[in-house]
Amino acid sequence: MSDDPNSRNIFDPTELVEKAFLLGLGALDLTREKVTDLADDLIARGRITEPEAKRLAERMAATARTQRDAMIRVISEETDKVVKASGVATKRDLDELRADIADLKAAITGQASSTPPE
Repeated sequence: MSDDPNSRNIFDPTELVEKAFLLGLGALDLTREKVTDLADDLIARGRITEPEAKRLAERMAATARTQRDAMIRVISEETDKVVKASGVATKRDLDELRADIADLKAAITGQASSTPPE
């Protein structure tokens, strides 16, 4: 395959997962920054105390973790769908084929050793 990014398959599962992951990291980082800014602003205005800001930040962080976990679950499910639809062999498929080949080799070797020489 060419290294030209424009020639890549838009349904490349690896690229899809990478882009979704980076998008999620960016969103989480942005959220953390915004929560900190918001808490600092509210403290400066005297609307909340530092302990209240800490509790707010903890609640928002918990919400972000829940959303991140849900996003990871959706990405995983969608990636599985793309891989299945594309016909790409999975690690499990390859492991099963390797086991089958090993069994066939063992059967052939067993037959060859039990055949009397002519």
